[in-house]
Amino acid sequence: IEVDPFVATGGRGAEIASVSPGASTPLGLTLTGPDTRSGVMIPPYHCAGYYYQDTHIQGFSHTHAHGMGVVDYGGISVMPRATWHEQYLTFIGRQAPFTHEEEWASPGQYGVLLSDDQTLVEIVATPHGAHHRYHFNEGSFPIVIVDLGDNLEMTETLAAELTVDDTDLTAYQLLAGQYSRRFGGVKHHAALRFHPSPVQIQSWVNDDPLSSATEVSGQKVGAVLTFPEGTTEVHLRVAISFVDEEGAWQNLESELPDLDFEARLDEVEDQWRRLLNRVRVRGHVSDRKRFTTAHYHSLLMPSLNSDVDGRYRGVDQSIHESNGKYYSDFSLWDTFRTLHSFYLLAHPDIQLDLVQSLIKMIKDGGDVPRWPLAHGYTSGMVGTPAAQVFSETYLKGLRSGWDVEAAFEAVLKQVTGDANHARRTGGDDYRLLGWVPADEHSGSVSRTLEFAWSDFALARWAEALGRRERDLLDQYAQTWSNLWNPNTEFMMGRNRDGTWVDLRGEYAWDSVFVEGNAWHYLWYAPYDIEHLIAVQHQGDQSAFLAKYRAYWGRVYEEEDDLLPDDHYWHGNEPVMHYAWLGSLANDYETTVKASHHILSTRYDLTPEKGLDGNDDSGTLSAWFLWGSIGLYPIAGTDQYALGAPVFNRVEIDQEDGVWILDAPSADWGHIPSEIWVGEERLAQYWLTHDQLAAGIRFHDP
Repeated sequence: IEVDPFVATGGRGAEIASVSPGASTPLGLTLTGPDTRSGVMIPPYHCAGYYYQDTHIQGFSHTHAHGMGVVDYGGISVMPRATWHEQYLTFIGRQAPFTHEEEWASPGQYGVLLSDDQTLVEIVATPHGAHHRYHFNEGSFPIVIVDLGDNLEMTETLAAELTVDDTDLTAYQLLAGQYSRRFGGVKHHAALRFHPSPVQIQSWVNDDPLSSATEVSGQKVGAVLTFPEGTTEVHLRVAISFVDEEGAWQNLESELPDLDFEARLDEVEDQWRRLLNRVRVRGHVSDRKRFTTAHYHSLLMPSLNSDVDGRYRGVDQSIHESNGKYYSDFSLWDTFRTLHSFYLLAHPDIQLDLVQSLIKMIKDGGDVPRWPLAHGYTSGMVGTPAAQVFSETYLKGLRSGWDVEAAFEAVLKQVTGDANHARRTGGDDYRLLGWVPADEHSGSVSRTLEFAWSDFALARWAEALGRRERDLLDQYAQTWSNLWNPNTEFMMGRNRDGTWVDLRGEYAWDSVFVEGNAWHYLWYAPYDIEHLIAVQHQGDQSAFLAKYRAYWGRVYEEEDDLLPDDHYWHGNEPVMHYAWLGSLANDYETTVKASHHILSTRYDLTPEKGLDGNDDSGTLSAWFLWGSIGLYPIAGTDQYALGAPVFNRVEIDQEDGVWILDAPSADWGHIPSEIWVGEERLAQYWLTHDQLAAGIRFHDP
């Protein structure tokens, strides 16, 4: 499999991607891997536990979020050592040096040699857990430490329990991170089974000394398992459940029935191979590897949350049953732009599971979420992006197998102000005034623009459903134009009385914007390019394109440093559609140049520069997938803007055959002279989802 899990695991400043090379199945509950340390710990560099520039490993924990910009998870940490030392009672005391020359990873597997005592660690993933295999030198008196205390920086264990039964341990860890503390923490139930049998198991609670107690509870709890002197191999099988102890043990018995490490490796490699092979590209070796690695990263989150028996803990903290798989960890403010669109293209079965999961959250908790983590609402970020996800799913033809009516009613509650969770802050004023007032709400410009995009998507969905709300939603979708200030030529905040809020500067991160500046929110209506040009340039397309081309000229000249870029910051989401506005406005050449510039300068195959910022559950990786095949989705609609593939041929498996994109002359910077869909030459540089079935040819006669 042409994947390098170490891509984007390092970096500095705004280019931190928060990627772990640990072992996971596709969209598995667990992502098991090393939590690393160095002399100076910077929490934002360790959101996923691992940071490539670090020199030591403090343990191997079982839950990590992919690409998230806040620190959370890191549950059920274990650490093997060749012999016991008293300082191993703390994470810092037991940390082991390692080198990248003696570290490896592939989809579903991670391995490393601990340099000081030469312990070899191998981990292979299952959907709910992992099989660890530890190799020790002859003459060792090996131990394995299970630590349920605070692990990652800025996380806190609120409560923990540990029960010892011969070779089995049952653990519970209530772990609160930056997001999960908002709903009381994540309930980690774990089943741990060891082989061979340890000769001694000692436990500790808080700062008490080691004891032989077989049941312990407290805020910081752990155990030291000592194996017979001379033991050279220890197996540890771990399964996690967010439901209960019974769920953890059922997950273990189902997925880890024996000590056959190679069988588990074959299983997880087969899972990855089948999914990654759904999209095949033909081109340069390095481009193929970057594509497949991006595809791999796009399948690490959301996360499976239902146990093998179908039970799951809902966002209402109660236990429910599901007939299918139930997922959580939806970074919707990010993923609505690229990731869910890619699932609809290449993995519609996964997308169906995901929308079904969102609907279960609606029915369990009463509202559609914005950023659900594990079994709780976090209400992270702004906007109501589930509207775009549901709408696009329906408009692109995935219309059965999910409760369309319940989904529509739930997102409509967000519009009308009747939602309790993930509600629209300033939403009542948005409907009444036509904008979110800056003198009453932070992020007012961003909120207004986000709401308008959602309402446009809802209007298209309502139109397809024949709903009477379409006209009103279309009116709301135009409200973004109320924030256009023709004097400054930027989107600006307005107070309740209509007066403008002065910008501190065009590059300033003013309080009216969320994670951006005036340039980052200048063209935030890709779904309605004609209205955008009408408002900003009185309908003069040539004037818009002149400004657009000048903008990209400045982007090309701006140094891509460790800080957020002033004009085009690809490491964050608001500008992600900018490169594709050219094609929507009939300037195909600028779109091709801009998209290829981003592909070639904001992505590579190194740990340090693999991505331009947090991958945000695969959002940046999915952008690469789209850009490299010459398409980009207009989120919440059935439309795509066209670019130029860097591959000669792309094949995408579908239920009824294979969709093909042919580009015989494809190369970096190459601009095809004609684009054909089936037997029809396109007269514009966008197309609909239904047209993809006929195949696309990027042609040079």
